[in-house]
Amino acid sequence: MTCKLSIIPAFLFAALLVTGCYDADAFYDPADPEELLEQTWEEEQDEVVEPGDEADEAQDEVEEPEDWSADEPEEPQEVEPEDCAFGEHVSDLADDHVVAGAFDHVFAPGELTETEEQMLQLGIELWSWFHVEEAPDLFDVIDDGRLLVRELELLDSGALFTHLRFHVHGAEYGYLFTRDGARLAASVEEGWIVGCTVSN
Repeated sequence: MTCKLSIIPAFLFAALLVTGCYDADAFYDPADPEELLEQTWEEEQDEVVEPGDEADEAQDEVEEPEDWSADEPEEPQEVEPEDCAFGEHVSDLADDHVVAGAFDHVFAPGELTETEEQMLQLGIELWSWFHVEEAPDLFDVIDDGRLLVRELELLDSGALFTHLRFHVHGAEYGYLFTRDGARLAASVEEGWIVGCTVSN
């Protein structure tokens, strides 16, 4: 036990008396060097970022890929019959708003061009009224085994279309495709234009 007294101002002397004596070892007890190293190592470990944590943080920072589906062209929507650019009935195709070419008569699948065969196949898949699954089989169903093909132009827009026409038991059926065959613009069911996607 060590007591330290010195000549100091009176106001410090009073404080010293209150403090009293102290144990030097208790007042200053340097840490064990090994404990100090261990404490320093633990502090460093607290600051170390685990590889998994770093990967998780990097994953959080990765931006989600942009959704490009919104930029994709939408499927054409059907329009009301009165708004269809072709009209409501095949008789409307003779009106002044349409320029119609002459029909080519096709009596066998082999006489179709590749594009015409593809159009006919797609039309059958979308509008099959006779339980026919393949384009060549349609020639066994239609009247006289004859398919009529012609070009149509809408004067207002200048758009060109291919008209595939046939009859079954005297009723007219068919398909109206964009000229390149990429899209079915309308179908004909018993003379009525249905499923039209081209508006005035």
